[in-house]
Amino acid sequence: MKRHIIFLLLVTLLCSVTSSALAQVTYQSEVEAQYKQGVKLYQNADYTQAATLFSRLVDTAIPHQRITASYLLYGKSLLKTNQAEAGILALQKVINVYPTSDYLDDAHFEMGSAFYQLSNYLSATREMGWVLDYSSDTKLQTKARQVLEFLLETRLDAQELFDLLDEIPAENMRGFILSKLVQKNAGSTLYSREIDAVVAFTNEFPTNPLTPKLQNVLDQASVSTDATVKIGVILPLKAGYATDGMAILNGIRYAKQEYESTHATTVELIIRDSGSNVVTAVKAARELVADPDIVVIIGELESGITAAIGTAIANSGVPLVAPVASQHGLASLGENIFQANADWYHRGRKIAEYAINVMNLHTFASIAPADQYGKEMVEGFTATVQELGGELIVEPKWYYQGSKDLSRQLKDIREKGLELLKNDPEWVLKNSMLLAEAVKDTFIVPITSIDGLFCPVYTEDIQYVGAQCASLNLRMQMLGGDYWYAPDVLRNSQKYVNGVVFVSDYFIDEFSADYRLFVADFRQKMRTDFGHMQAFGYDVMKVMLGLTNGTSPDRSEFSRQLNNIDGFPGLKNRITWRNHDRVNTEVNIVNYQNGKFQKLK
Repeated sequence: MKRHIIFLLLVTLLCSVTSSALAQVTYQSEVEAQYKQGVKLYQNADYTQAATLFSRLVDTAIPHQRITASYLLYGKSLLKTNQAEAGILALQKVINVYPTSDYLDDAHFEMGSAFYQLSNYLSATREMGWVLDYSSDTKLQTKARQVLEFLLETRLDAQELFDLLDEIPAENMRGFILSKLVQKNAGSTLYSREIDAVVAFTNEFPTNPLTPKLQNVLDQASVSTDATVKIGVILPLKAGYATDGMAILNGIRYAKQEYESTHATTVELIIRDSGSNVVTAVKAARELVADPDIVVIIGELESGITAAIGTAIANSGVPLVAPVASQHGLASLGENIFQANADWYHRGRKIAEYAINVMNLHTFASIAPADQYGKEMVEGFTATVQELGGELIVEPKWYYQGSKDLSRQLKDIREKGLELLKNDPEWVLKNSMLLAEAVKDTFIVPITSIDGLFCPVYTEDIQYVGAQCASLNLRMQMLGGDYWYAPDVLRNSQKYVNGVVFVSDYFIDEFSADYRLFVADFRQKMRTDFGHMQAFGYDVMKVMLGLTNGTSPDRSEFSRQLNNIDGFPGLKNRITWRNHDRVNTEVNIVNYQNGKFQKLK
């Protein structure tokens, strides 16, 4: 009842805004001509030009007689040119500002199409469900029902269907979802939660056309006795880092499908949207741990939000597994926090170990962004160099993210390197003529006195550090961080950065036959591409599922087993928590040479 009241209040508020907006609508003859031209462009499939024209029609301070139609066609044109996010913004204008528009139904339908284009199947289902329940356009309802059939049968799992049941008050959509939910089972066996949902619907809506069918299913059903493992998931799914959140969730879901195809155990995902918001995420975590059957929570993306969740549920005994968060010290906030991704400090340590122990480098300089990522990477690198008997020739050089000119920092490194050369009598004797030329050409002397330059820079900065090192004649082995795993960027800067060795949380041989088969199957089943973030979700879920052994262990047992994970063979990287304070220290050392990536360790 409370939900219905809030809904009515929102509608009332929107209507008041709408009446105010519509009151100012004026007829403009020049608009009519432009609108007809835009419609013709759209009908002729010239969507780019149509979008340009309609964008001008909606960019007005005074609404005109074609304002809502222009917003609708602007949104549709953007969708046709694969600009779904921009299209959603245009369509939201019709829905939120003009909710009494004749095009409201079409706007909801196109919004559903846009969300589908973005692989946000839950939001797509909500929009199509609105059309099914509230539209008076029977043709549009039929189209929405067809889309819903596909979404509910192939794109949403049982937990998502239950979540929709909880939030959608409309009778038709609830019955439609429930009918699909019970069809998810191959036979006549239902789980107790499904039976409860069917009973609630048939009692509340006894005259609904679906009620006899659902009642029949209920009469024939038995309660499943198979083991069920409940796993909580907290990720941004609608705002903030929603694209990455959905990618990780798709990796989790694929691993779940893979597991259930060969095991009797049922895995139930209890999914919550963090909205990239600390308060929302903490509330979601507290709701999840209140369910005694949930044995582990996977989440979140950002280190700060993950830390807040871990702190909030520290006394619950539920382990929290962070698939991406990389901040140093995160796992130390609670005995049940596990980082599946090596933190930045340990990544810096690993590249230093490799540089000294394998590459036989001994003297180093570094340049990095002056933020937490850069500082933790350099801190780990510096500590390890000193521990292993190496030498930092010059203090770390810092720059602010977004800086394109790094010459001041690199010149400091050059000056120190040149000073070392001049202090070597043998070198001076052999290069006296070169030193004489240096008076005319400042950078003619190649700096070879420093073995390695550690550059944990961001992807967009690679082109600058590479080119400017070359222009300053810095001849040293480049060492990098994970942001160097950028094929297009390295290809464009290859003459400057060829041979770079970097640490990475991710490495997959994309040319292997096994991987290609895996990706083909993933695309077929998930209807989306497989990439970096999907791999994070897939690997973490595989670890969780490997601990179930056909049963649902309690929280303390699950946490104990996580602490013993040693060398789990993930798709993108191994995972080891044993003896490492619940921080994965496994990394990949990768070399980029002549257009190819090679895993060195």
